[in-house]
Amino acid sequence: LTKSKVDHIGMSGATLAELLAAADKAHAYDVCGRMWPGLRHQLRSAQNDGSPYTHVIILGGTNDMCSGEAAAAMLERMRRLHEAAWECG
Repeated sequence: LTKSKVDHIGMSGATLAELLAAADKAHAYDVCGRMWPGLRHQLRSAQNDGSPYTHVIILGGTNDMCSGEAAAAMLERMRRLHEAAWECG
């Protein structure tokens, strides 16, 4: 466990749609003005560096819950985020 790579992308205030839109970007900003890499960009960068992630935990959807959007649309976006992680190994 001590050799495990641990990192995070903390896109505070982002909706699932915003996380998807930022997935390939090297620089994305959250509502606090902090800069983060997009999910797919971060995962591909780690692969290219020879140190791919072994696990990915996606926490998302909280900021979508009050939007009044249909649950099916939110689930589809969450599925697409998971798909992005699976594509990167």
